[in-house]
Amino acid sequence: MHDAIEVGVQSLHLYPVKSCAGVRVDRLRFDDKGGLVGDREWAVVDAMSELVWQGSHPRLALVVPGFDGATLTLGSAAADHQVRPVAAVDPCEVRIWNAGTARHDTFSARDGGDAAADFLSKIVGAPLRLVHLGARAQQRQDASPVHVVSTSSMAELNETLARHALPAAAVERLRPNVVIAGAHESLLPFLEEHVTEMRWASDQGVGSLRAFQPCIRCIVPNVDPATGVPADGVLEAMTRLSAQRHPGHPVCFGVYARPGGVSTLRAGALIEATVVL
Repeated sequence: MHDAIEVGVQSLHLYPVKSCAGVRVDRLRFDDKGGLVGDREWAVVDAMSELVWQGSHPRLALVVPGFDGATLTLGSAAADHQVRPVAAVDPCEVRIWNAGTARHDTFSARDGGDAAADFLSKIVGAPLRLVHLGARAQQRQDASPVHVVSTSSMAELNETLARHALPAAAVERLRPNVVIAGAHESLLPFLEEHVTEMRWASDQGVGSLRAFQPCIRCIVPNVDPATGVPADGVLEAMTRLSAQRHPGHPVCFGVYARPGGVSTLRAGALIEATVVL
């Protein structure tokens, strides 16, 4: 059964540097290549030039990027740790794991410089470097540009955590790009898993996002964004909830979606969502 419901945009988030902290923004811009402008265009690599993630380096959560649409800065909760601005100059190559082929693919990139590398190494405690990914790396097939979760799903997760005497999880642990809520009444938990398309009035006409797969969860939601310290609990609660909805399948929470062309999505916008139940 197909149905159309109206939802609202509760908040929007960008991740200028892959695996580092996100920033809340008042709008998202989608380009003609199906990408989210300014999102995960930068990344962090290790001494082997391989992309790293919060699962292996949880203190990346403490690296707070700033992005004004053109210039990237790096900061942290400590006022004495700031790097600005960051410029990618020297060409380099990076290795990105391809789960489909079970091997690393090599892509072109540009190095972010020694100051950024020193900053990352001090915060994370490992020899890391900042890189700006080339177009082919940004547009690779396994890059999922837009992650959508709902406030009702977050509420269900936090109720589960509370039943096990665990503290509530902030939505930042889930690393969404778009957080939706019911425009007129609360949504059913995990309704986003049944949404096939979302459409809204954009500056460029009609914007759209088409959901294409659930977000399979790893250990990253266990990392506290405020401390960079992982602790069991959040992933375990997600596992319980996911097993109820999808027994025998990987743990999922939220969905991935692709934009349908050039558009702008603003915080507070109303969206018409097509739901298949």
